[in-house]
Amino acid sequence: MSREVHVRFCESLGVQFPGATHPHICVKKKSNGRFTVLRQTIRKRLQTKLNEVKAELRRRMHEPIPKQGKWLRAVVGGHFRYYGVPMNQPALAVFRFRVGWLWHRSLSRRSQNGRVLWDRMRRLITRWLPWPSVCHPYPLRRMGVIT
Repeated sequence: MSREVHVRFCESLGVQFPGATHPHICVKKKSNGRFTVLRQTIRKRLQTKLNEVKAELRRRMHEPIPKQGKWLRAVVGGHFRYYGVPMNQPALAVFRFRVGWLWHRSLSRRSQNGRVLWDRMRRLITRWLPWPSVCHPYPLRRMGVIT
């Protein structure tokens, strides 16, 4: 594939439609030298969701940890199921990390004296927050197309 074809292909993807959750970025795939489309979560949507989680954690601050953990598992899992597209794993990992950091901050503010140590927090995050996974494979693989 020539450079001109690559430039035209990337320019054709430059349009962002209303309601799109992933801007399309054209990158070169290393394994076979062909071009592929990279879909990443829009930063503004990620920040908005994190702010919503932060406000809700503040509201649920004094609830028991298992109840908070179940709620956070549902939130993070739903985020992964919606945004879990190929090539978006870094954004999913960032979301999980930031939710864990916000949870640690919320638990540490429950009392003036009590702070949650990171050793304990890592165990809580491992137990309650799911690992990022791709839920939506590439369309050709999902539909079983063989060319």
